[in-house]
Amino acid sequence: LVAASGSSVSVSGSLFIEPGATLTQGVPRLQVGGNWSSSGTFSAGGGTVAFVGPSAQALLSGATHFAFLELASSGGVFWATAVGAANGVTFATGTTDLGFATHSVRGFWAVAGNASFQGSSGTVLFEGSSLQSVQAGTTSRFGRFISSNAAGVVLTEDAVVDRDIELHRGTLDISSRTVRVRGGLRRSAGLFAGTTSTLLLDGTSVQALAMGGGAVHTLVVTNSSAGARLDEALVVRGTFTVLPGAVFDGGASALTVSGSSGAWSTAGAVYRSSGPATHSVLWIPLAGTRLHVADG
Repeated sequence: LVAASGSSVSVSGSLFIEPGATLTQGVPRLQVGGNWSSSGTFSAGGGTVAFVGPSAQALLSGATHFAFLELASSGGVFWATAVGAANGVTFATGTTDLGFATHSVRGFWAVAGNASFQGSSGTVLFEGSSLQSVQAGTTSRFGRFISSNAAGVVLTEDAVVDRDIELHRGTLDISSRTVRVRGGLRRSAGLFAGTTSTLLLDGTSVQALAMGGGAVHTLVVTNSSAGARLDEALVVRGTFTVLPGAVFDGGASALTVSGSSGAWSTAGAVYRSSGPATHSVLWIPLAGTRLHVADG
């Protein structure tokens, strides 16, 4: 079945692709007012699929790959299955629940107006082949955020990540942004990029920092429950702060604070080392600069 040519096709109710069936999108815009369920094949072409229902909608089954995906349902959209977007995702209206699956995005990620997304239990994998822009805002939440694009991923607004941030390849540019992280930081390859950025660790369970010697700019720990734990070597090129009452465990790894504007403050914090070997701290200001140790 090929959707008729023209500017758009609207389905007021739900759309089902049965086993063995194929739906090819032959229009620039396909609007769906109900749920989406695919047990067959969907060929997106280069068009947009927009969820525009007046009440709650869901992507129920079938790992569907869209070209452009638009979420414009006033009742919100629940992603009950894995979703792929080759060109971009736009959150236009309502609140989208990203569910529990892993979603693959190869283009942009944008939030308009008062729209938002909530993804505490899901994973968004940014794995494009050209530079990707990610707009989130502080009313939305990622679950697990994976940056795996050799051309790079750029965060264009502050963001909240309820689980881990993982660097798999390329750079994740968070210049001038504040990112609240309630999980850990993990790096297999790739780098954080951008000066004047802040990573704020404010979870309630142990937040593991496994950066493999990678660097961040400013790191602030506010987790006063289980705290943050250094599992691998880490370099902080700006300010390292553990707020009063917060907990930081250096484990058996090296923490280096180095940069032209480096600073250290752990006054009133719980700073400990629980590793079987020795935790080390290196303060290395750049030539001609000073590293400010406020207290701790």
